[in-house]
This record gives sequence, structure tokens and C-alpha cells, in this order.
Amino acid sequence: MNIEGDIPHEGITGETTEETTEEENEALINVVLSPRHKHIKKDLQDLSTKCLAYKRAHSECKSNHFLYDKIIKITMLFLSTITTYFISSHNEENMSAEDLEVDRKLTFLTTVVSGINAIFNFSEKIEIHKSLNSEYLDLYNEIEKNIRLFSEKIEEDEDIRGIYEEYHEIFRNLNKRTSEIGIIRHIKKKYGTI
Repeated sequence: MNIEGDIPHEGITGETTEETTEEENEALINVVLSPRHKHIKKDLQDLSTKCLAYKRAHSECKSNHFLYDKIIKITMLFLSTITTYFISSHNEENMSAEDLEVDRKLTFLTTVVSGINAIFNFSEKIEIHKSLNSEYLDLYNEIEKNIRLFSEKIEEDEDIRGIYEEYHEIFRNLNKRTSEIGIIRHIKKKYGTI
């Protein structure tokens, strides 16, 4: 690194050398940014971090709901198969009180598990979490692209604050949809989306 620290030095041949590290490049960018622009860039980075946390939370919720959905559906299939077999293997003439009681219990359990499936509707939740996961990822990628192009956007005199506000509004709308579907409590804590 040269004495000035922010201008690449010229070698003996007069060519500029490419000896700057990533930290030096970041320092070069930060030197150019005004305090207002640094603040906006920090806001974009914070929003990007939040998007990634929500994306990960929705991804994990989708996986959990997928597992719950499979457990419930396999249990329903198993119970309804046993119930159907049990009922069809007996006729009214040779059905004892015990058989009737077993039939009632199997039918009751099948109904309860079917009700749980209908109440929690894991399949629908999987699709909603999948959609939100994708939308948070898209927003994250857009924000990251604009962070990488931040200096160029300033040079082109783009409305950086307007870009941030647009992304923040999209984020708020996604959060409204997130609050409608909800995130599992331990996952909220894990990713800090509380």
C-alpha cells in the first residue's frame, strides 16, 4: 500500500499496479461516500440482512410444515386403510361388541387426524412459505445488486433514498403477508425475526 493509502501507486513503468486488497477497495468506496450516502448504504445493508433472515425463516418453516404434512397424511392413510379393512373383514352377523368398539375407535381416530389435517392445512402453508421464501430472496438479490453498484448510482445521480424506500415498502408488504401466515416460534428466535 502506498503512503496516501487511497490512490494506487505507479510502478517504474508508469503503470498503475493492482495491489489493493478488498479492505482497501472498501476504504476507497467509503472515502467517496458522503455521510448521507453512507447512512443510506448502511440502511440498505441492514434491510438486506433482514431479508436474508426472513428468507431463511420461511425456508425452515416450509421444511417443518412439509414434515408435519407427510406425518399427518401417512397417519390418515394408515388409519383409513386399517379402518376400511377392519370394517370389510366383518359382517353384521358375526360382529361382536368388541369388534364394534374397535371399529368406533378406529373411525374416531381417522376422523380426528383428518380434522387436524383440515385445521392446520400444512399443504397450503408449505406453498405460502415457499412463495414468501422466493420473494424475500428476490428482494435480497436486488438490494445486494444495488449495494454493489452503489457508487455508480451516486455518480449517475440516481435517487438512492428513493431506491431504499421502494425496497423498504416491498419488505413491509412481505412482512404483512408473513404476519398472516406466521413463523414458528423457535424459528423466529433462531433467525431473530421476532
